[in-house]
Amino acid sequence: MIIRASSSPGEIRAVACDASGPLDYAIERPGAPPGERDTVGDLHRGRITARLPALAGSFVKLHDGTEGFLPDSQGSNAPEGTILPVQVTRAPQGGKGPRLSAKIAEPIEPGPVALLRRGPGAIERLAALHPMAEIELDDPALLAQLRPLLGDRLRLVRQAFSESLESQIESLSESHDLGSASAGRGDKGRSHEQANRTALPALARQIRLRNLAGAIVIDLAGLSPKRRASLGSALAAALAPSPPTPSPCPPSPPAPATPSPCAQTPRCPHGPGTSRKSPMAKAPGSCPICRKPGTERDRPFCSPRCAEIDLGRWFGETYRIPGPPPEKDDEMTG
Repeated sequence: MIIRASSSPGEIRAVACDASGPLDYAIERPGAPPGERDTVGDLHRGRITARLPALAGSFVKLHDGTEGFLPDSQGSNAPEGTILPVQVTRAPQGGKGPRLSAKIAEPIEPGPVALLRRGPGAIERLAALHPMAEIELDDPALLAQLRPLLGDRLRLVRQAFSESLESQIESLSESHDLGSASAGRGDKGRSHEQANRTALPALARQIRLRNLAGAIVIDLAGLSPKRRASLGSALAAALAPSPPTPSPCPPSPPAPATPSPCAQTPRCPHGPGTSRKSPMAKAPGSCPICRKPGTERDRPFCSPRCAEIDLGRWFGETYRIPGPPPEKDDEMTG
């Protein structure tokens, strides 16, 4: 395993490669606004602007005007107006602000609302994910900056990314679409289940490499719902890190498989995957609660109040998602 890091103005790219090629990829854009860069691990002093007992938490305003959510279980139920140290534990996702924690191990001096320290960058995250890997990078200044943390693991090279590796990484940046992997029988003695099981490692590698999470639809060809569910453990094994190592954002196996082609994978705290076309760039649209124009900060809602109303409806089970009755046939016919 080796980590290669390429630095260019405004961007640092890092990729971990094994004998089969790229395995994990991360981008760091230090000067980008919060919605377009990874903020997980950022340490702030923030001000509590609203206490929400019904949601067991508080909204906390950060130095740039962003409001994050601080659950009471994460170390504080202080009153409104309190300034306290908080750390980002999950990036903004789906139009909602970052998730915060007030459980800070180190002592923080009191003071005004401010950003105190950035969280780990792309190279540090991959270095933690692969603690035995050497790191090759092409920026002397970056090497000097990381030397106290990563020591002799660092090595300066003239070109970190070969043309072949650059081409592979560029294809990740264009789209999250994994395309299609042929899982046909291939020969008469090979079942649909065997063909799909053989295709899972390559599919899992692409999911991991793109740092995807949430609901991922996997269309397994020629299998009944029960047979599709039986491949859940194989997919989880393919997604698991090998060997297991400490990581701030480990690839997580999907939830237990159900008779459905849509597998749910836990959301990665580091936000969107590797596409350069950030979903934050889309137009806000209309608020689903009051139909007023949405705002960029509270998208898709027009205000924090409408966002709270929507969340309360989910917690109160006002919203329901209908589904078809379960299929009775255990095997596919025809």
